[in-house]
Amino acid sequence: MAAVPARPSDHPLRWIIGAAVAILVVALAVFLIRGIDTAARPTIDTNGARLSRVAGFDQIGFSVRRADGSTSRHCGLLALTAAQQAQGLMNRTDLAGYDAMLFQFGDPTTTQFYMKDTLIALSIAWFDASGHFVSATDMTPCGSAAVCPLYHADGPYTVALEVALGRLGSIGAGAGSTIAIGGSC
Repeated sequence: MAAVPARPSDHPLRWIIGAAVAILVVALAVFLIRGIDTAARPTIDTNGARLSRVAGFDQIGFSVRRADGSTSRHCGLLALTAAQQAQGLMNRTDLAGYDAMLFQFGDPTTTQFYMKDTLIALSIAWFDASGHFVSATDMTPCGSAAVCPLYHADGPYTVALEVALGRLGSIGAGAGSTIAIGGSC
C-alpha cells in the first residue's frame, strides 16, 4: 500500500497563517470603523485653523456684521442645552481652535454668567432675538472660589458669545453689530 502525501491544507503552519490573516482583517476593519468617528477627529474651519472637537458640544457657523457693514464668518462651539450652558468653558485652557462659544437660548433671557472653574479670561457679548448687539464685558476667572462675580447683559438677549479676552473686536462684535447663527464651519 502506498502512502498518501499530506495535503497542504492539513499543514499546521497553513492554519496559523490563515488565523493571522483573519486577525489582521478584523483589526483593519476595527481601525477603519473607529477612524470614521468624527467626534475624535479635528476639522478645518473656513479660516484654515485646526479645530479639535470638544466632547459634549456641537460646532456651528456664525456671521457677525459690523456697524460699518462688513461681515465675517466664524466657527464656534454651541451650548444649546441647559447642561451645556452650565458647563460652558469650565476647566478648559483654550477654545480648541474655535473662534467662540455661543450660548443660544430659545426665549429672551437675562441669565447672568459667572467664571467659576473657568481657567481662561473671556470677553462676552450679548445679542437680542433679532441678532442685534445688546452689550459686552470682560470676565476674569475666579477659580473654585465659593462666590464669583456675576456678569449680565444690559437687556434681554437670546445669544451670548464668549471669546478669549479682548477678541470681540476681531470677531466684529460691538456696538451696532448683528449676529446670524447657522451653517457649518
